[in-house]
Amino acid sequence: MALIKCKECGHKISKKAATCPSCGATNKKKRRPTSFLTGLIAIIIIGWIGSTITDNQYKTKQATTERIQKQQGSTYFKNNKNTIISDIQKKINVKQYQQALLQINKYQHVNSPEINKLNATVKEQITLTKLKSLPAKKYHENLKLYNQLISLKPNNIKYKNKVTYYQNKVNAEEINIASRKLLYGAKPIKDHWTNGYIEIEKHLQHAAHDPSSIQFDNCSDVFFNENKGWLIRCTYRGKNAYGALIKNTNWFTVKHSTVTQQHRANAYKI
Repeated sequence: MALIKCKECGHKISKKAATCPSCGATNKKKRRPTSFLTGLIAIIIIGWIGSTITDNQYKTKQATTERIQKQQGSTYFKNNKNTIISDIQKKINVKQYQQALLQINKYQHVNSPEINKLNATVKEQITLTKLKSLPAKKYHENLKLYNQLISLKPNNIKYKNKVTYYQNKVNAEEINIASRKLLYGAKPIKDHWTNGYIEIEKHLQHAAHDPSSIQFDNCSDVFFNENKGWLIRCTYRGKNAYGALIKNTNWFTVKHSTVTQQHRANAYKI
């Protein structure tokens, strides 16, 4: 055991002793070791505090910048209101709706009645443009867009009638889907990896000379025939008995996840 002299009285004491047994003086060379875990925790806490402070500083700076920009935007709008409104209106008149919307968004925070009115007008026109290219049979999509129009123009009778019309169509379609599912099983879903349908792939592999050679070129959407069930048209390739890769096109009837019939390519028209 290592001994040292007490600095107060000169008696020899253990190096590890906390105090001198002779005079009671504190042994200043005694140090309480700090564990590695304690040090690591301290580093983590300091790092976390530093990160939190930095993040809060960034958010505060960002919020301050945004507030200043809004204040500057409000001041600019107040001083140039007529010019800004006129410029937006010109864009609307020549059907530059997206450009008009970008300009409107710059001053949306001003909460100007004129800006709010132009915003509703532009969004209405953008939505109407989408509706022009949307097939009437896409009931869900049409219903969604007309609901958006109602939110912009709540008192528009035409939009209200359209919402009622498409809501009825959607309801009827959902009833039909439930009925078809009961009779013919769930509607097949295209596998976008193979560009085909798993039900048809299994059917072709079962009949193929080389099941691993089956690959799809393309397949149609799923159609419905009241007397047969789900109908799908596919163009596919597979090896024949001689190893040659042959291309074919057929219609397939699917019931309860199984191909029940295979038809000629011209059996139905898309």
